[in-house]
Amino acid sequence: FCDPHPTLGDKFVVGNPAPPPANPSPSPAITAKTKLLLTAGPSQVITLKTAAGKAVKSMKLGTYTVTVRDRGSDHNAHIVAPGYNRKTTPLSFKGTQTWKVALKKTGTFRFLCDPHAAFGMRGSAKIVR
Repeated sequence: FCDPHPTLGDKFVVGNPAPPPANPSPSPAITAKTKLLLTAGPSQVITLKTAAGKAVKSMKLGTYTVTVRDRGSDHNAHIVAPGYNRKTTPLSFKGTQTWKVALKKTGTFRFLCDPHAAFGMRGSAKIVR
């Protein structure tokens, strides 16, 4: 118990506190062997994840198999990357497609729902060597 600081209870640090935890290192870039899942909808959410459920933030050059799930007739799934541009059509399409996505240049892999991108239904991953 500390008379000047009764709210501290029975535990307090004298001297310098422990340093804050180090920032976790970023996830390594996924490789083309990784199967990906791009899901649009049914709510206003679009995600790009590995088959294990991890969000994709960085990808290496290569050809990826992307399972595209369009879960809402008012959404679409659209991928734009250097040398690649494809989307589900027509907009009323609701279902699953499998795409081969060849990434041959570094840059940004963008995925979005065209009608709702301005409302946040978009994302991206970095394409690295």
